[in-house]
Amino acid sequence: MIKIALCVSIEASGDRLLAEMIRTLKRREGQKYRLVGVGGPLSQGEGLESIIDPSRLAAHGLIEALAVLPQTWSIINHLKRLCVEADLLLLVDAPEINMRLLRWVKANHMPQVRATPVVYLAPPQAWAWRPRRAQTIALADEVGCLFNFAAEWMRAHGVRAHYIGHPLVRKRFSSGHVVHRRGRPLRDREERLRIALFPGSRASSVQRALPLALAGLAHFIEVTEQSIIVNVAYTRWVSDEIYTRSIKAASLSLHDEGWKMNMSIVDFSERLRAMTCGSHPSIELVYTSSSSHCLTLQWIDPQTPQVDESSAEVHPALRNAEVALCHAGTSSLEAALAGVPPLTIAPLSWLSHQVIKYLAQVKYCALPNLCLGRRALPELLADRCTPAELSSALIELVADLSQYQATLDELNEQVSPLDNETLEQIIYPYL
Repeated sequence: MIKIALCVSIEASGDRLLAEMIRTLKRREGQKYRLVGVGGPLSQGEGLESIIDPSRLAAHGLIEALAVLPQTWSIINHLKRLCVEADLLLLVDAPEINMRLLRWVKANHMPQVRATPVVYLAPPQAWAWRPRRAQTIALADEVGCLFNFAAEWMRAHGVRAHYIGHPLVRKRFSSGHVVHRRGRPLRDREERLRIALFPGSRASSVQRALPLALAGLAHFIEVTEQSIIVNVAYTRWVSDEIYTRSIKAASLSLHDEGWKMNMSIVDFSERLRAMTCGSHPSIELVYTSSSSHCLTLQWIDPQTPQVDESSAEVHPALRNAEVALCHAGTSSLEAALAGVPPLTIAPLSWLSHQVIKYLAQVKYCALPNLCLGRRALPELLADRCTPAELSSALIELVADLSQYQATLDELNEQVSPLDNETLEQIIYPYL
């Protein structure tokens, strides 16, 4: 008899974990489960039948999430109907959906629905803000946390939590990419500075972070008189139209400050849309007062074979990069674990920032800083996310990279790789 496993994840980082859960399930049960729900390309590659493209549901920020609220409610209702027939729920992150599903299942009037096992990986960061959510998380039969401090906090609040480690750490152990770096005066550099830029994996993140990053990097070039190459971590989770609009907004703003783009926005859009595996289209922003100073953007397609999300290789945007500029999220941890010191930015709407300031229980927005329990790596939150502040923070970061080596080593020691054995122990009792 074929059983049904309802699987839900709506983000790129969660898709990695959900694909790992599905592989764990298949190792034990083979093809005995039909996999339905919501998931990205990695989960779909493992056999998941996704009822919607999950990128249409992802939004960064409390207020920004309102734009996708109607569609989110529609999907929640659809998933509730699927829950009635499900034999197992595999949930990853996505609190706006998964927390509601969890409450609905465990309070259902039908005994067979209430008894459905729920395994929840990477639950909401209740330790960071809104700690009462632990009461809902505790309804799950098993909870897997990516960080040890999170698992300890969850257990102290009545959650059956396990520390499973982080999938990105497996990349670090396998690749041996961590290297020692030393800062050099910018104007003494013979080679152009290379920066990895991760503007986020949600449309709302890219729309805020990409224009801000380009404006900050242009300011950086003006101050340091140093041309740079930027490896932009492009993702298929965000539409080409969003990137095109963001580039256009940035180029129009910079035009008034003496910058020009070396191609039309139409040409850029066509190159981006035509990007195939192995091709990395580039564009340049040139400072007209000094033709020798330019900002070169190289778009790195994550669908190339070298960037298989489940592989042991680091993201190619990080290769040969001296520093990284990351939207707050998993990418800052990925950069730090790869030995590339990140500057983390968290541009939010004013209202979202005010709400988070009221609710937050922690002082930091960068994952490496949360793991270390201190502001060990630079970050800019909300009202400090300006081009001038970004430029100043980047100059300070690049000036002496060697000072961060001990921090990167400490982080690598504190975060463990994903433990497949623990993951199996969590899932197998409910099969």
